[in-house]
Amino acid sequence: MRTTRRQTFARGFTLIELMVASTILGLVMMLAVAEFTQAWKHYSKTTVDITGETQARIAMSLVTQELRQAAQPAGSAPISPVSSPDCIAAGGCTYPYPTAAPTTGLVFTMVDDPAITSADPNQLHYGTDVIALSPAVPGPNGSDLVETLTDTASATVKLQRTLAHNVSIFTVAATSSGSYNVTIQVSPPHRADQLAAPFTLSSDVFISYFKPNK
Repeated sequence: MRTTRRQTFARGFTLIELMVASTILGLVMMLAVAEFTQAWKHYSKTTVDITGETQARIAMSLVTQELRQAAQPAGSAPISPVSSPDCIAAGGCTYPYPTAAPTTGLVFTMVDDPAITSADPNQLHYGTDVIALSPAVPGPNGSDLVETLTDTASATVKLQRTLAHNVSIFTVAATSSGSYNVTIQVSPPHRADQLAAPFTLSSDVFISYFKPNK
């Protein structure tokens, strides 16, 4: 008796099925890449915005902290320890206050604390503090906001530090004899395809100072 065996072969994919699967896989990959690209752009823009805001707030904190230390040397004639911007030159320090154009730098006198010795604590030493952009005209990436403290008596530089980078605007306006409006704008570097807007911060600073009798 003769036995006949039937062989069965596994059915493979047809060319049409492979083309449909490849098309679907390609669409899924395109959507995934587009979603990742969009998420990366959003992350990059958010990072630039946060960097600009952080730098502006740190710089404003340092500038206002230093400005509040302004003090007038003994025996000097000017009313205010701030020489630039000067509310007197702007038209007067009494009400109604002038609305003069703001300056692009800040110059004032302050007590040079490191020069005070324990042997003579009443002998105060003063320094001239200058806060300005370097370079003065901001480039594509802005300028550095630099503080320079110079001893009044010896004319030696006691301190020089950078308060912020990528600063595009730094202005100070005198609103009264002891009140000043400080504006700082930071523009961090970003790619050409990013719509990153600069971060601008403005703050009013009041100086409560007195003139020493010594």
